[in-house]
Amino acid sequence: MGIYQSIFNIIVEYVYGNSVALTADQELTCTLISTLGCLFVVALPFLVVWRVVSLICSRW
Repeated sequence: MGIYQSIFNIIVEYVYGNSVALTADQELTCTLISTLGCLFVVALPFLVVWRVVSLICSRW
């Protein structure tokens, strides 16, 4: 199971309840939040590396 599906399942379980059939609006909301969560999780290592490199370069 991928990052997106894990985030989607967590949102569905804790926000709407696991046994509820989602409406179109609820599914769209979960999709949007899951997509943003995936982008954040993927971008986080790059941001950390960029910050470390910028700290090292600024001291020289």
